[in-house]
Amino acid sequence: MKRYYVDGRGGCIAVRDKEKDIEFENGLHPDMDGVIAYWSGFSAKDSKGFVCWDVHPWQQQKANELAELLNLVK
Repeated sequence: MKRYYVDGRGGCIAVRDKEKDIEFENGLHPDMDGVIAYWSGFSAKDSKGFVCWDVHPWQQQKANELAELLNLVK
């Protein structure tokens, strides 16, 4: 089982450490225990004009790369 993983929700994305996770945490914040790296996304309107939050593809890529790299180091 991998120790580091990508957690994305509500227009943000983070790399987190399973060994330091807070079990009952609903949100995702840069200063939470277990957050190694954090990126805020952007707000935009969807096809129906509603505001939604999303992350950029480069943010998703960086998070995936960092989690993969951290999981290689023991």
